[in-house]
Amino acid sequence: FRRRHVEADDQVIVHQGEMQVKDIADALGKQSSYISNILAELLNYKLVSYKKEWRNRFYYASIDAQIAYSG
Repeated sequence: FRRRHVEADDQVIVHQGEMQVKDIADALGKQSSYISNILAELLNYKLVSYKKEWRNRFYYASIDAQIAYSG
């Protein structure tokens, strides 16, 4: 069950490019806190990374995730 949600979140990032937590939450209809927890998991598995611009974090898919979900 949880794995499907993690994969769905990662696929959104792959297809949309760099996104903030709020944008991902809006796209999936989930709460930001839920998305933050999922992103922490994805960061541990190195499936996403982020760049920080001042106070904002922009998450993007790793090359492995891009390959896995392309097509």
